Amino acid sequence: MDINQVGIATTGISGIQTGYYFIVDNSNVGNSVNSLDQSSNVVGVGSTYLDNIYQAVAVSIAQTAVPGIGITYVTQVTVSVQDYNGLSGIGYSSYFGNYSWGRISNLTRENPNSFEIYNNGVSGISTSPVVRRLNKLKYSNYN
Repeated sequence: MDINQVGIATTGISGIQTGYYFIVDNSNVGNSVNSLDQSSNVVGVGSTYLDNIYQAVAVSIAQTAVPGIGITYVTQVTVSVQDYNGLSGIGYSSYFGNYSWGRISNLTRENPNSFEIYNNGVSGISTSPVVRRLNKLKYSNYN
């Protein structure tokens, strides 16, 4: 297990880093936005609230007060969008949506393959490619 990839469970600090991609889905605030990468190229075209695929353009650790919990540290991720589309200060809520990221690294194959992605002209997170593990994770010193 690489703690830099998965984060630290006891603190809730994510291992996401600048340049990594993540998704927001089931969001309930804002209007759709087009997300950009670090070079201002479009990453994703949003269609519902803030649901989209984003690239982290900056990542930092922030200290914050969480009602009912107290002072804690969180990972603060900054993204770039084409237009705010009417989005302004969000405020505090117990739920804004789901955030998920994963990273495939250290892949080495004798005969690498490439695959074409076909989405039938339909856009949205639900039509994005999905990577699934067929075999159980092989690990050493994994707790």
